[in-house]
Amino acid sequence: MTPEKNGSYKRNNSSLIYRDLIFLDYDDIQGTTEDFIEAVSSALFGYSYILYPTIKHSIEKPRFRLVVKSNNVMNEATYKQVVKEIADKIGLPFDMASLTWSQLQGLPVTTGDPASYQKIVEHGLDYPVPQTTAEPVKQNAASLPYTPRPSGQKSMTMRIIDTLFNGFGDEGGRNVALTRFVGLLFNKWVDCDLETAYELTKIANSVTVEPLPIEELDRTFSSIARAEYRKRG
Repeated sequence: MTPEKNGSYKRNNSSLIYRDLIFLDYDDIQGTTEDFIEAVSSALFGYSYILYPTIKHSIEKPRFRLVVKSNNVMNEATYKQVVKEIADKIGLPFDMASLTWSQLQGLPVTTGDPASYQKIVEHGLDYPVPQTTAEPVKQNAASLPYTPRPSGQKSMTMRIIDTLFNGFGDEGGRNVALTRFVGLLFNKWVDCDLETAYELTKIANSVTVEPLPIEELDRTFSSIARAEYRKRG
């Protein structure tokens, strides 16, 4: 933050220089907590994030905070762009206060039984954000209503079909694309069996411009499959 004229520090939209974590609050979850967690997991599969209940969370009225680790610092314009991008991937309405540049977010707080506190920590890649090269652009985005963009949110089925047609992309992003693809196949709404998932993965790899070596493909697939089956018990 930049200091005030008297040398003190006060957090506001003008003084905040950059952010390196992405925050989204979900205060109006319509479905079950399990379905919400699954939607976040599917959208951010392969990336590092923490998902935890906010202080006003209750079983009857679930409220969660999502914190995503970025691979670069962000100015105000980039931060708002990335928040909306992640929200579109998840496809659920979020608290528009998350777009406030200087918004403070509380850390995980347990107010009930610690054993039932549902904090989810996923370790993966840092979420890719555009490199900040320009000064922040002031916008009144926090005052605008938000609903997920239909054109920007593909269904799981379409994401799988796209991958089967186009492969895992360029060399630098193939492993991430492979990880997310296999995660989609094992998602409870797709629920591929092991043999079908492996065959689809090989098909997607075969149409990739520079396919992954089969040993690397098998190693990654097996690792994800084991993790998914452990989660299922």
